[in-house]
Amino acid sequence: MTGYVALLNPLVYTFQWALQPIAPFTWFGSSVCVLDVVAATRLCLALRQLREALRAGHIARDGRSKTKSGVEIEEMSFMKDLFTTLTVVYGGESMTASLLGLTPTFMVSGVVPLLYTAIQAVIEILPTVPAPSLGLELPLSILDGFSRTFLLCNFVPPTVTAHASPSVANSPWTLVLTSLDHS
Repeated sequence: MTGYVALLNPLVYTFQWALQPIAPFTWFGSSVCVLDVVAATRLCLALRQLREALRAGHIARDGRSKTKSGVEIEEMSFMKDLFTTLTVVYGGESMTASLLGLTPTFMVSGVVPLLYTAIQAVIEILPTVPAPSLGLELPLSILDGFSRTFLLCNFVPPTVTAHASPSVANSPWTLVLTSLDHS
């Protein structure tokens, strides 16, 4: 059993390091960590890859930049892409937070939405992004697993158990519903 623990120690230490708040954000009282920045970069990159693949597939299928009805394909828009990203990030939270009587985090602090905006801008500035492949997606799926583990173990339960209403704080169904929101 100690051999398995020795194998997992580097992963545990790396994960603990990735959860430490980083300097530029701590200056403003925010606890944004390396894992947050990497996960935001991963999401913005994956959404751009998806948009480009869908657009290329549409153009390849029709062979032109117009639809069958003669309408031009819509131009890429940074604001539309940013709002799509923010909807992916905060859509579930905005639905469940109101049911729990909580204020969504994007309304409490604008640091994380600004982080996503900055990362989205950097990803959009890149001339090209790599197409999804097994060699790229396998390590990134491990990163996704770590970020979801963090959300499900460190973020969701304290939010629910610290709720002012005892019926919400003691409800296992509330934990299940809010964990589905973040998975």
